[in-house]
Amino acid sequence: MENVHLLPRGTVIGGKYEVLRKIGEGGMSVVYLVMDTHLNKNWALKEVRRDLVQDFEVVKQGLVVETNMLKKLSHPFLPRIVDIIETEGVFYVVMDYIEGMTLKQVLDEYGAQPQEKVIEWATDLCEVLNYLHTRNPAIIYRDMKPGNIMLKPEGGIVLFDFGIAREFKEKNVADTTCLGTIGYAAPEQFGGQGQTTERTDIYGLGATLYHLVTGMDPSAPPYEMVPIRQVNPGLSSGLEKIILKCTQRNPNDRYQSCAELMYALQHYNEMDVEFRKRQRNKLISFLVPLCISLISIGVAIFSYFGLQTQIRNNYNEMLSMANDAATQSLYAGEYDVNVVNLFTDTIDIDPSMEDAYIRLLNYCNRIGETEAGLNAVCTRIDAGVGNIDENSNLVMQVAELYFGGNSYDDDFAVDYTLAAKYFSLVDEAKEPGVRYYSALASALGSFSANINWKDVSSLLDEFSSYNEGQTLDKNRVNNYILSANVYTANKRNLSSAGVDPYEKAIALLHKANEDVEILLKDLRADSSKSAAEEMEMEDIQRQIISDLASNYSMAFTIDSPVGDYDQSLEYYSQLLSLTDNADDVRNIYFRMADIYVSKGNNEQTQKYFEDLIKRYSSTASSYLAYASWLYEQEDADAAAEMYKRASQCADAEEDSNYQRLGTKLRNAGKI
Repeated sequence: MENVHLLPRGTVIGGKYEVLRKIGEGGMSVVYLVMDTHLNKNWALKEVRRDLVQDFEVVKQGLVVETNMLKKLSHPFLPRIVDIIETEGVFYVVMDYIEGMTLKQVLDEYGAQPQEKVIEWATDLCEVLNYLHTRNPAIIYRDMKPGNIMLKPEGGIVLFDFGIAREFKEKNVADTTCLGTIGYAAPEQFGGQGQTTERTDIYGLGATLYHLVTGMDPSAPPYEMVPIRQVNPGLSSGLEKIILKCTQRNPNDRYQSCAELMYALQHYNEMDVEFRKRQRNKLISFLVPLCISLISIGVAIFSYFGLQTQIRNNYNEMLSMANDAATQSLYAGEYDVNVVNLFTDTIDIDPSMEDAYIRLLNYCNRIGETEAGLNAVCTRIDAGVGNIDENSNLVMQVAELYFGGNSYDDDFAVDYTLAAKYFSLVDEAKEPGVRYYSALASALGSFSANINWKDVSSLLDEFSSYNEGQTLDKNRVNNYILSANVYTANKRNLSSAGVDPYEKAIALLHKANEDVEILLKDLRADSSKSAAEEMEMEDIQRQIISDLASNYSMAFTIDSPVGDYDQSLEYYSQLLSLTDNADDVRNIYFRMADIYVSKGNNEQTQKYFEDLIKRYSSTASSYLAYASWLYEQEDADAAAEMYKRASQCADAEEDSNYQRLGTKLRNAGKI
């Protein structure tokens, strides 16, 4: 690629990626180290140019499909793709910059690697390949080789170069061919010999292990792999058998999954000839007593698995009953303690399963009884029942509730101390964002006099920057929402520190809403996604829009320049079009009427109160809200008329406004 025109240092791509230097190149691309000038963070930028590629438009379409797929992946052994930029004749992919050496560079500099270290890397590669193979649809990597595996300074590995536009790479032995790299690619990758599957990647991994433990490059002449102990007799015969099985020409003769291969690697020494001889001698010594106990063991095993099957069946049946009862309760809009009991009974059948815990929390959150759900779940987490305290997904949801509150439950108060407690139980490897949540919860859980609110704001900004770089998914949206909640929940303290909490919160909510729009579009276009997933995302969108409407209005309470009644009304109107729950619709009408009251627009205020009464003619609160406003407008006669109509509703006595307004009207001699 000597004739390629390289981007000069300082070139800015996409308005924010400043080129620092070239860090690599391939048959059709150049990779640069770039600085994100907005986030002050380094990324790798891969440039694919029209003048380097035949059929550029076809390649570009393949790049779009491939990168959009990879942006959805999230695994510690994979780089993230964070941005795609297209200009005339050039396509850029922005991804994580991984420091370190490729295993090809390690081989070139240090030669064959110790087999124990190679097996450790191989186990990690099995884990990440298994992750790819179990996506829907499955992702087949097809280009496993030492040059595509990065060894980080701390020793971990990252699998990169996902063969973006792999079908269009140049056909040569030194680089990726149209379907793989000669020497590492399975026979079926060269056409006419079957479909590439997960067993194709197993072949490539076997060839990679061969190169790593022998130092012999299978992509160099004579393009062959001999048994590894012919190269180095000191290597394990068990590992030799594993590599030979991985690299069989017939895919049916290889390991059939990466999980199967991983198990073999973890027990490779048990396949060694000497090891097996020692084990055989031990086995003979204990053969007689083993035979005696074999029958009883078999009976015990049979009984155990039969019991486990029965437990699972009972669990699923009880969970189904609890789900049905929860659906009916939510539809009726009334809390039912029997639903909670059904979920807890399900939990007690098998406390190690997370499903019933999650469903219980979701039910209590939606019905406005957050505390009841948390009490039932946290009691078991604190006791370590079923080791559920080690379930990071569940514990993270509990911690987030204590941290961010619940928009469906006004009576539930955040508790940063409890949030910090549960965040501390979460495995950061499974939930990387927990380090920010934990730091925020610990800071906010201090005595208020000791909190440095500017530091809290800086930590929130840092969290937001981190979140922008994450995969676009529900977790990223949730992070934006919870961060916005922190700003509004602590608005007075943050305002006193010179931070505009509503400006910050509104900006975060807009980002969340943009993400939700994309996620909803993808869900609706993907026929494999369930209706429940779409409904859940629609619920999240309603929450965001409700928060935006509220925040634009509430911003006036601290004289924020972002306060905007018209924007608030616009979002409440949008929320009406997305809401079919009667109670929610009524509350929106109340809020819109309140805004018109604040604006001093009596005509619109009256219109909304009259609409409320038309919609909810049998509900006292509609008449009482209108009557209270009329009384404040010094129209006591009209207020008394509305009050009398409210008194005819069955729920009048239950409304505190009924008693309060009645006292005022009686004192005024109107009733």
